[in-house]
Amino acid sequence: MHYVQRNLVGSQDLTDIQAANQSALAWIEQVAGQRIHGTTRQKPLAQFQTVEQAAMLPLPSEPYDLAIWKQVTVGRDCYVNFEKAYYSAPYRLVGQEVWVRGGLASVRIYCNHRVEATHPRAQQPGERHTVLDHLPPAKVTGLMTTRETCAARAADIGPSTAEVVTRLLAQKPVDRLPMVKRVLSLADQYGVLRLERACRRALQFEEYTGQTIRSILEKHLDLRRPKHGNLSGAAELLVDPLGRLLADHFAQGVVVDQPVDVRIADVIVPAEDLDAGGSGLAENGLDGILVSRMHDDDRDAAGDEVLDLLDLG
Repeated sequence: MHYVQRNLVGSQDLTDIQAANQSALAWIEQVAGQRIHGTTRQKPLAQFQTVEQAAMLPLPSEPYDLAIWKQVTVGRDCYVNFEKAYYSAPYRLVGQEVWVRGGLASVRIYCNHRVEATHPRAQQPGERHTVLDHLPPAKVTGLMTTRETCAARAADIGPSTAEVVTRLLAQKPVDRLPMVKRVLSLADQYGVLRLERACRRALQFEEYTGQTIRSILEKHLDLRRPKHGNLSGAAELLVDPLGRLLADHFAQGVVVDQPVDVRIADVIVPAEDLDAGGSGLAENGLDGILVSRMHDDDRDAAGDEVLDLLDLG
């Protein structure tokens, strides 16, 4: 190397790369290749042509992959951060240190000298590469949920839920898809009927964030009397949320010895409005609906009106 630096590079004008390459080739054939090497005592060019050239293998079809190695820790989200991009690793490796080999076209993740994951190399910072099998099964469903699947799920639950989801997804520039997922997941905990009522109440007050809808369900506000100006007086009586226990109490025909006022969910029902012979509509899914004193024909008509309103008939 020192010989080349002193005798070739030091004596050449390297401002023109093409001229420098031609000059270097001539120097190798006429000067460097013809001298007697200090160690082998042979002419290098003759030694190459008679011995070394026949033993040489062809060049690889692909250029050498000059890789970068880095030791990183697998995060709680099952990703490693390598060169400002993110690559998934099997969730059993969360919290463990692994080695990442970043080549020109691919990235490999090693643990205990074993390849655990292979990804294409990211082309820009912030890019994220994911293999679904690397994630916990419970997380895959949420990752695969799209705006379209959320809209279809909301439509299956009811018109109020669909309206809430439509409004949330339309908000810009913030992406409300994560909030929509949380809203729809409330159906698993509280049921689709209560979620639909909660969304209806949220729309009435023009406050339909995920936290608001959850609060409505937690506080049982969806069971309170809705404000329906187009209902008859008999139907309004039917939507008083007095609780399943009270409804069952009167449905069984239990006689109340002393007239008492009942206060449930901030709804005060005078004793004279309660009928020991009333019946509940709990079997229709309306928890705590109580039929107050009215004639049989009026009770049936009012019940049909409420069931039509709530799409339960």
